[in-house]
Amino acid sequence: MSDTERWTAAIILALSAHFFILQADWKKDSLGISGQMVQVRLSQSRVRIGDGPGVDIVSGGSESSDEARLADERRKIYNRYMDDIGAAIHSRRFAYGREDLIGMAVFSFIVDYSGAFRQIKMLSSSGDSELDKAASHAVHLASATVKRPAELGKEPIAVILPVKYQYGLN
Repeated sequence: MSDTERWTAAIILALSAHFFILQADWKKDSLGISGQMVQVRLSQSRVRIGDGPGVDIVSGGSESSDEARLADERRKIYNRYMDDIGAAIHSRRFAYGREDLIGMAVFSFIVDYSGAFRQIKMLSSSGDSELDKAASHAVHLASATVKRPAELGKEPIAVILPVKYQYGLN
């Protein structure tokens, strides 16, 4: 067999294989359960195939969905609390400094069980000592002004918060 004949045979074989693959009926059930409908209800933990007894599916049941719901609710409470702390600090920014300050200082602190801020530290200066003092004063003034939700427990919460100053931001 010459090279040309080999190439011709290979091409014909490849085209035939592609033709048969493309023409195959892929809708048939490959598990041999042809003609039976598979019913899956997400609210149940069993799958029924035809009239048979059903098959158990191990999945997150109502317990894990309850846990997920509770975790999601706790996350929402936490985020709301962090927003409230940020709003309390930002509402006190101009209690000490001028209103024409522009910049941002970043602070870290620990919120204790009572909502008071402990270990307040400036992580990043704005470069303007007056703005830094005003921002620090705002953080100290906001300590213990936001009631800590009971759902967050009594463990200390570490917070890193930028305190921003810019024109028109009140």
